[in-house]
Amino acid sequence: MLELDNAQMIRGIDRHNMLEKIDLMPEYLDESATSFKEPVTPKRLPDVDNIVVVGMGTSAIAAEIALNWLVEQLTIPAVLIRDSRLPSFSNQKSMILAISYSGNTQETLEGLLNALQRKCKAVTISSGGNMKRISEMNQVPHIDVRKGLEPRTAFPFLFTATSLTLALFSKKRDAAREIQEASDNLRSLRNQVGRSISHKVNPAKQLAASLLDSIPVVYAFRKNAGLARRLKNQLNENSKMPVMLSILPETCHNELEAWGKVDQYKSKFSHVFLRMDENEEETIRVEETKKILAEAGMTNINEVTGVGNTRVSQLLSVTYFVDYLSFYLSILRGIDPTPWERIQDLKKRVLLRTHFEERLADDMMKKSD
Repeated sequence: MLELDNAQMIRGIDRHNMLEKIDLMPEYLDESATSFKEPVTPKRLPDVDNIVVVGMGTSAIAAEIALNWLVEQLTIPAVLIRDSRLPSFSNQKSMILAISYSGNTQETLEGLLNALQRKCKAVTISSGGNMKRISEMNQVPHIDVRKGLEPRTAFPFLFTATSLTLALFSKKRDAAREIQEASDNLRSLRNQVGRSISHKVNPAKQLAASLLDSIPVVYAFRKNAGLARRLKNQLNENSKMPVMLSILPETCHNELEAWGKVDQYKSKFSHVFLRMDENEEETIRVEETKKILAEAGMTNINEVTGVGNTRVSQLLSVTYFVDYLSFYLSILRGIDPTPWERIQDLKKRVLLRTHFEERLADDMMKKSD
């Protein structure tokens, strides 16, 4: 796959310079960790019994990976909602953490407005938009993140802001330092999977070649589910490929049965296991699942393994690898990874038919009066 070593060809396909933004993830993590300012402290929220995180797309993925890292350190329960409807238990003792990179995501804004109606406490994260305006009007603490990126490339800023906010309600007191240490780890990884590293010794380029012309099936344990969704969504948005998402150990109780009866389709599928931080039982489950797939005639079975001495380093290293992988697949397919017309078109259609912008403007006008 010499194409992936051809810098001139890559520049011709990557017309909006996605690769540079992927390259800069370590620097973005450093910048966001250094500039973070606490929006609120637990002492100011003594009555918070639970946290409800609301987001869509990359905003939700950043939150999910943050929760994958911190959930066992949190002193109160936390749940992630990819929807506009808050859980029924959301009330005055709930803290709603609403995240929207643009600040204009319909579902997240609806969730925030519902939270305010229920008298929930709230914190918001965005680069501006209606979310910031609503927050200012209602005296809701708001965290600004860097503007001017595609939401998927804003992941480092969203992840850091979400993680450091959640960490305020956890036993972890050195979260910012761990993120900065992880960024150093990613710089080392960049020297293994980055653009200048030859296909012959570059595992991200090699895996891209293996997945080309297939429908990938991505596997991860629930505690790492955010990584599986990041891989799925990056292949959807950057590589413009359909992907199946499969969460272990649930896969072993249903989906695995199907692979023995798809003889005519076997060559169309590839399988990718995202692995890290496994106990003995989890390792055995992955090994036996891979054997079952091989016995069923599946030949394109792959792994991506987290690296680093801390859990956050491992989580972010897989995220970084996945971003490069999705980019290299877009190049092999001859597709500029940046445009996302179908997603934007759907958002416009839904806004038009639901009249959400008009309703929101009316609500904000009443509030200002």
